[in-house]
Amino acid sequence: AENRLYLVGNTRAELGGSHYALLHGASGGVVPQPVSNALDILKALHNAIRGGLVRACHDLSEGGLGVALAEMAIGGRLGVDIDLSALAANSGLDDATTLLYAESLTRFLVEVRPENTAAFKAALAGMPLALLGRVTADGAFTVRVSERVVIGETVEALERAWRGEQPLT
Repeated sequence: AENRLYLVGNTRAELGGSHYALLHGASGGVVPQPVSNALDILKALHNAIRGGLVRACHDLSEGGLGVALAEMAIGGRLGVDIDLSALAANSGLDDATTLLYAESLTRFLVEVRPENTAAFKAALAGMPLALLGRVTADGAFTVRVSERVVIGETVEALERAWRGEQPLT
């Protein structure tokens, strides 16, 4: 609990062929495009991991940020308090669905201890980076855009839904 959560990489309006589109019957749209600075992002993140600055890291592939957040919260049995405002500002996107479920390439959800945040940001200097929020001990899964809550669940409810035991409300 209290570790910081960052998104490394650029989020674009790329929901074409995504898991979200599949589940919602959407066809067409922009599919994820190659990232010109992918190797630079990967090297910087790799160096931060090797330097002991990263507590946990999850790719943002199938399902995007929303699914990666849920998987990390379920796996760690801890909650999250996320504000997508910095990500929205960095990406120029204001749609919570796109911010949460785009499957843009070369993106990672990274957990960093508070005492390592300055060194982590220095290690990723010049790379696309957005502070999303923090890990919480209360088991709540809260995602906001500014003050507007877009997801308010418990990690326990997410896990029950993932197991197919009970749908989310």
